[in-house]
Amino acid sequence: MIRESVIREPLIREPVIREAALVEKYGVSRGTVRRAVRELETVGHVEARHGVGRFVNSPP
Repeated sequence: MIRESVIREPLIREPVIREAALVEKYGVSRGTVRRAVRELETVGHVEARHGVGRFVNSPP
């Protein structure tokens, strides 16, 4: 669920939805959202830019 919200095609190169919004939308803890976004970073769907934020990547 979180994965689909974060990596929808029209959002490529756009900032990732804020953690607080994902927590509210899915009714999960902040830790769960962080873990999910971190997993998306690991597989290349999300790119973290220091001091700027996280952005949706095109699928690897």
